[in-house]
This record gives sequence, structure tokens and C-alpha cells, in this order.
Amino acid sequence: MSESTCDSISNSMMMTCFCSEMTRCFTSRTPLNCGRRFYRCSKPKIANCGFWRWEDSSSENSSIEVNLLKSNWKLQS
Repeated sequence: MSESTCDSISNSMMMTCFCSEMTRCFTSRTPLNCGRRFYRCSKPKIANCGFWRWEDSSSENSSIEVNLLKSNWKLQS
């Protein structure tokens, strides 16, 4: 998944992840979700807690979707 950091972070969307760190905001660059913002643990991938959430509420099952995508990606690797 290609991503880049958000230009600005809304104070109302500041949140902490499962390891009590402030999350970082990213913007998806994938064809399916291009321009859609999401938050994840600020630690490097190798050490993060796995927290991930869309900024908008258009997908109530986003964590399920992410886990499915991760599973599919691991199967293809």
C-alpha cells in the first residue's frame, strides 16, 4: 500500500494507538482508496502495535478489511 503523510492533522482526530503512542496520519495512494486518510501507530512497522483506522467513517469494517488485505499479501509473498 502506497502512502504519504497528511498535510494537516485535525485536532479532533488526534488519537493514541494500542501502545499509547500518538498515531500518525497518512493518505492512501492505492487505486481503491486514493486520497483517503488513515491513522496508524507511529512506530516503525517492525515494532508497531498494529493499530490502523480510516479517518472517515465510511467503512465500519475497516479493521477486518485491513486484516484480509494483510493475509492476502502474505500469501502472495
